Amino acid sequence: MPDPITEWILGWDRGVSSNTIAGFMLYGVNGALMAARPPDAPHDTSDVGRCVRLLDIAERAGLDWRARMPELGAAFPRTWGKIASHWPRIEAAYRRDEAAQREANRAHEHGRWHSPKTGKRYKTPRGPIRATLPPSEAWWLCSWLRCDSAPTKSYPDRDGGGLWRPLGDLSPEPMEAPRA
Repeated sequence: MPDPITEWILGWDRGVSSNTIAGFMLYGVNGALMAARPPDAPHDTSDVGRCVRLLDIAERAGLDWRARMPELGAAFPRTWGKIASHWPRIEAAYRRDEAAQREANRAHEHGRWHSPKTGKRYKTPRGPIRATLPPSEAWWLCSWLRCDSAPTKSYPDRDGGGLWRPLGDLSPEPMEAPRA
């Protein structure tokens, strides 16, 4: 039976940013350059999700790749520098986004409803479902950490207390894996 990392390599849940992590963690800088050309960091919530799932697989395989994220940031400072130094915060934001998505799906019966008159199933229009989802905090963090001149250092407030909430200090936080 193949190990979990081999299963991930042979699987479908991969992207350039997660390939960069795997290549670097397994084979160093040259491995990252071969796995992803060019090596890149996450651009959006889906990219972050693929990276988080890879790191979860590595953890189950007994590999502590989360603790090595600063090494990745040092090896590729232009693309991974800021992202890697804020990885615990980005991962925590992703897990909150994921929980909000699950809750929205539950609230909308996975995008379907039944007509009370006919009992027929209809698809719910996607617009109303999307309107109820809070904005992706992970996307905002990755977007602003990737650029040198962020337009503002805040993200949409998911608690409804106002449109924007400050991101706070963007200096690196201690590297500790978030626990869900």
